[in-house]
Amino acid sequence: MTEHKWTPGPWILTPDSDGEEMCFVSPSTKDASEDAFPRNWLACMCVGLPNSEWQANAHLISAAPDLYDALENAFALILTHGNSKQIEDAETALSKARGE
Repeated sequence: MTEHKWTPGPWILTPDSDGEEMCFVSPSTKDASEDAFPRNWLACMCVGLPNSEWQANAHLISAAPDLYDALENAFALILTHGNSKQIEDAETALSKARGE
């Protein structure tokens, strides 16, 4: 597995105290009840979106490290068995995640 600049996963999702419009995505090694806001927590503020939509967005964000690892692991199979569109899509997604 390649080393990356982002906070390693797995990440967990923690709603704010009232469960409205904000949640925090954090490494599972951190306790979400800490008073201080650790520098490696991500705040997901979704003012004006329905709860179901911002919660779905937050779940997608929290899954990002796992999704990246899964695609990176599957890339050899995609190169061997995929078509050119599948290869291009996988390369594009991996590059986008790396900020390239």
